[in-house]
Amino acid sequence: MNLLSLRKACRLLGTLPSRRPLTMDELLSRCVPQLPPYEARGRNPPPPELQSNDFMSKYRTLELADRAGLLRSLATNFGREHGRVAELCAAVLQVQDRGTAAVLQAEDRLRHHLCPRYRLLFTNLSAAPGGVKFLLDLRADLLQNLEPATSEGSELRVSEGISRGG
Repeated sequence: MNLLSLRKACRLLGTLPSRRPLTMDELLSRCVPQLPPYEARGRNPPPPELQSNDFMSKYRTLELADRAGLLRSLATNFGREHGRVAELCAAVLQVQDRGTAAVLQAEDRLRHHLCPRYRLLFTNLSAAPGGVKFLLDLRADLLQNLEPATSEGSELRVSEGISRGG
């Protein structure tokens, strides 16, 4: 690996000596992929292994309280785009009289946007070496941090279900 490639990899990981450590939100923004456009569904690029490994190593260094904060941020800030989902629900209702093909396409677009962004992170993590074990540990942290009867707790419950594969 040449020096330029090494510097680029270090910059991606935020590990250059002159840089400050990444905050939890910066780490999540860097590691949680954007939901691909509807038109690109099924043509996802290979998982970014470097980012998955970075996420796993940084997560493992966090204290339990910081892990809970990161999981809460992941559930609340990297979930579904509720505004877009509402628009697509309205679109499904509007195309009811245009025929089955239009309804099916509108429903497919809605289904695509119902996938939370953190699910893409979990998918990438499961493909990384040691990722399945990491996801089991992350699920244990989720179960430990569930808060009954709060909106944040319900977001964590949903992400726990997705991390379980359901």
